[in-house]
Amino acid sequence: MHSEEAERLKKKWEREVQNNPLDKNAWLTLGSAYYDLGNYHMAVECWKKVIEIDPQNEAAWNNLGFAYDDLDDYQNAVACYEKAVEIDPQNETTWNNLGSSYTDLENYVEAVECYEKALQINPQDTDVWNNLGIAYEKFGDYEKAIKCYEKALQIDPNYTLARDNLNELRLNVSPIIDQGKTFSATFKEIIEKIPEKLKKDPSMQGSRGIFCPTCGFKNAPNELFCNNCGTELYDSL
Repeated sequence: MHSEEAERLKKKWEREVQNNPLDKNAWLTLGSAYYDLGNYHMAVECWKKVIEIDPQNEAAWNNLGFAYDDLDDYQNAVACYEKAVEIDPQNETTWNNLGSSYTDLENYVEAVECYEKALQINPQDTDVWNNLGIAYEKFGDYEKAIKCYEKALQIDPNYTLARDNLNELRLNVSPIIDQGKTFSATFKEIIEKIPEKLKKDPSMQGSRGIFCPTCGFKNAPNELFCNNCGTELYDSL
């Protein structure tokens, strides 16, 4: 969302919460406006207010986790996403977000489990297949990572993010993969052959979703309409 529009929405919903301090939807949307303006700390405070009013508000827990992610507070992000999936275990977007936070914490076993749960709900979600590939790649299981990227591209041949990840992985680790056979090198030798940028991997990002400008709900990246209120989603984060 453009900063001008986010600023307009912020002012609008600030007036709304002043007039109706118990309006959870107003707090939810105000948090989204702050988030779009890059003010993650204020977004957190708004979404915490929603939870004070409605402790079972899944959207607030999910959005709060997303803000903590961007503040690099992955432990709190995990706690929020876990609460969100406890409320709605069929929300694939939240499972995907939880997996991403576990990946950031380098807990790849938990990350894989989360992505697999998301794929049980929607096996055609290319973002989850891409993120699952990232988790396997960081864990060192390059063959499974390749299969995940290929699966994403099978579903959507134009998915640039998965194609870039696949090409880079093949370019950098193909010398230590022998046609699907077991690695003969030790773990230390494998790690030494991976470029430093693949170890740190700052550019390999998975998509997580789009905020609804009306109700503040966090939707899956490929959604055209908000799953909470039906509003058309015209911008991504």
